[in-house]
Amino acid sequence: MKKVSFGQYVKYNWLRWKRHLQGDRRSVSSYHKQEGIVQSILSEMGEVPKQLDTRPVDRVFGISNKELFDNYIKVGKPVIIEGGAMSWGCIGKWTPEWLVENYGNESITYMDSTPMDMKAGNFSTSKGKFKEIIEAIDTEDRSKYIRFSPLLEDYPILLKEFDKKWLTKMRHSFSYGKKLQLFVGPKGSKTDLHCAVEFNFFTQIYGEKHWYLCAPSNDIALDPLNLGFAYFTSEFNPEQPDFEKFPLAAAIDFHECTLKPGDILYNPSSWWHHVTNKSTSIGVGFRWFNMHRSIQLSFIQTLLTLSCYNPPIWKAIKLSRRDFGEMFSKKNRS
Repeated sequence: MKKVSFGQYVKYNWLRWKRHLQGDRRSVSSYHKQEGIVQSILSEMGEVPKQLDTRPVDRVFGISNKELFDNYIKVGKPVIIEGGAMSWGCIGKWTPEWLVENYGNESITYMDSTPMDMKAGNFSTSKGKFKEIIEAIDTEDRSKYIRFSPLLEDYPILLKEFDKKWLTKMRHSFSYGKKLQLFVGPKGSKTDLHCAVEFNFFTQIYGEKHWYLCAPSNDIALDPLNLGFAYFTSEFNPEQPDFEKFPLAAAIDFHECTLKPGDILYNPSSWWHHVTNKSTSIGVGFRWFNMHRSIQLSFIQTLLTLSCYNPPIWKAIKLSRRDFGEMFSKKNRS
């Protein structure tokens, strides 16, 4: 974000860490001090235009692995490898109907909690089966959005149609994890603005998906909720920006893109993103963690993740391997 001094950034995040340790009930003073920093930044900036500034995410085609790593992965900059997965077997084959025909009775957890729900403690998680997605598509039921499904891990035969070897090769040295998670949702389903410390290659297999992204240095403008998760969320909505509640948001350099089948998006650690399915959509996220690189991109997000308590990090890691949605179940929170 423009015109924020290093001192203001450090002080704001120190107060964020303090609120994390204290919990919201005992951190009113720290929150008011954070608001004071925001007002101080506003006074230095003068009048801020009340409009969202967006620019396209870089797109590359035919780039070498070395160029991709050096220019984007290593430095933590989003990029779309246009058509990077077009030769994979899943492209053109995996459709909602095909998934239901072959895996329709597989159990899943639906998670559809907005930041407002999370703030109020109303976590919307429910059990279901893959075949329900067809009904959701027919009825435009946006709550039936399959997120973080481990289907590819459960059925290794699917990996033959997905280049996990290349994805693993492109990670940073000394990285941990190589999770593959499936996303299937009807037109209009979305995930509100959020981020996490894992790095992600997201492959669009079917349909189109729209993304807003911005760097973790914009935390001050987004006022992240203090929930104790290994997952961060903000009530700011780039589709319908509220500049009264988020007066610094207009100073954010948002990046914007739409993924089409065969595109691969590199989403770096701690980068905020808001995602909407422009049509019925199938995609797969490949996630990994690298301590050194995560700290470089956002020390505070990494620190808050390692010290999360809702649930604690050891349980969050365990749940994320099999059923990410269960992290938000009341039985697994403090």
